[in-house]
Amino acid sequence: MKHRPYYFIIQWLGISLLVFLLMIPATQARQVRVSILFVHYSVGTGIVQGYCWDSQYRRNITETLDTLHVSVSTDTARIVFHSYRMNDEGMGSPLSDTLPGSGENGCAFNRFSNFEYDFYGANYNRMRIWNSDNGFYGDAFAGLIDQFFNVPNKEDSLFWKIFRTHNTPSSFPDSVTEVDGYDLVIIKNPYACWFQMTREKADSIKILYRAVRDSIVNHPEINVALAFGTPLLLGHEVSDSTQAKITYDLATWFASDSFFTHSNTGTYKNIWKWDSYHLLCETEEAPNRYCLKAEYHAGDGSHLSNAGSSIAQDSLVAFIKRAAQDIIIQKSGLTTRSDIDRAILDEKNGGTTTEQDVINLIQQYNTGG
Repeated sequence: MKHRPYYFIIQWLGISLLVFLLMIPATQARQVRVSILFVHYSVGTGIVQGYCWDSQYRRNITETLDTLHVSVSTDTARIVFHSYRMNDEGMGSPLSDTLPGSGENGCAFNRFSNFEYDFYGANYNRMRIWNSDNGFYGDAFAGLIDQFFNVPNKEDSLFWKIFRTHNTPSSFPDSVTEVDGYDLVIIKNPYACWFQMTREKADSIKILYRAVRDSIVNHPEINVALAFGTPLLLGHEVSDSTQAKITYDLATWFASDSFFTHSNTGTYKNIWKWDSYHLLCETEEAPNRYCLKAEYHAGDGSHLSNAGSSIAQDSLVAFIKRAAQDIIIQKSGLTTRSDIDRAILDEKNGGTTTEQDVINLIQQYNTGG
C-alpha cells in the first residue's frame, strides 16, 4: 500500500472508522484510579489550597479534580490527589488528605500528623535542583540528583517508598494502599532556587536538569513530572530585568523541545514537565520585565496573590488532565486515535508501518485494547 494514492488511504480509513463506530457499544467502560503526589513549597500551598472567599478565585484543587472529566476511549480517570508541603517536613504534617479540610471556608487541606517521606534533613533537601537558597555557595548540594536519584540503595530508603506499594494515611478508618506507588509524582522547585541568578549557575542547572531527566528515564517503573517553579519579585534577590532574563531564558529552555518532550511511545514516556513560570512573568517593557507580575504578588518574598495562585492552579489542573490521559493509556495499554493517525501518516510517507500494522491498531482501538 506504500505507493497507493492518498485518496485511497482516506477512503480506506473512512471504512475502518465506520467499523469502529459500529463496534463502540461493545466496549466496556472502566474507571481507572490515577494517584498523584504534588511535592512543593510555600507557593505551591497557595496554588493547590485556593481562596474560597471570592468567587473569581479557584476553590481547593481537590474540588476541581473531583469534577474534572478525564477519559481515553471508554476509560475514565478517578484522580486521587495528595499535596506534600516541604516547608512542613520535620514539623510533622507535610502530607495532606485527599479531601478539603476544615480551614477557612473549607479551603485548607487536612494534614496527617507524623507521616513523612524523609525528603528533607538537616544538611540537605532532596527535592530541589539546588538544596540551598545560595546556589553554588556554602553547603549547597544538587539535591534532586545527589540526595535523591544518585543515592546508593535508594530503593530501600524511606523517601523512595512513594514509588513502591505502601500505605498512605486517609481520612477514612483504613489507610489507602498505593499499589506500585503513586502514578505520578510532581516535583516543584521553590523560587529560592533562582536567587541571584548568574549565567554560570543557569548553565550548571541545565546540566543538573539533564541528569535528573536521564535518571528518571533509567527508572521506567516510575512516573515523575518536573515543575520549574515561579518567578522572583523585582528587588527580592533579583536586581533588574537583565538578571531576571537569565532565569527567564532558563525556564524557556526547560519548556522547550530541546530539553525533552513527553511521549507515551518515545524515550520520555515516564517523565513530564509543567511550565509554572512563564504564565506569571511580566513580559511587557517595564522595569520588572521577566520578574513576577506586580498583580500576581502578595505578602513577603515572592509569594503569589490570590490572582496569581488562581492562574497557576488553572495551569496545574490543565497539566494534570493531560498527564492523567497519558497515564490511563499506560495503565490500560490503550490504543488512541492519535496512534492510528500517526501510523497511517507513517505508512503513507513510506515509513516502517505496514498496512497490517494500521489494521491491527484499529482493531485494538475498536476493542478498547
